Amino acid sequence: MSLHGTGVVAIWHDLVPAAKSDFYEWHNREHMPERLAIPGFKRGRRYIAVRGTPEYFNLYEADNPAVLCGEDYR
Repeated sequence: MSLHGTGVVAIWHDLVPAAKSDFYEWHNREHMPERLAIPGFKRGRRYIAVRGTPEYFNLYEADNPAVLCGEDYR
């Protein structure tokens, strides 16, 4: 897997079962589109573990680390 840019936000996490439906709705329809609308953000992906924990890994790629310190992101 190659990255699109040199700026990365990587998040590993779990969810309580009761929160999964709301999380998917928010993450798919609100959070990801908002992040990808920020200038310099290239791609956002969510992975789900086949086994083990944490269950989720979210990866956001940006042009460079400065994007992650920019006013649009903050």
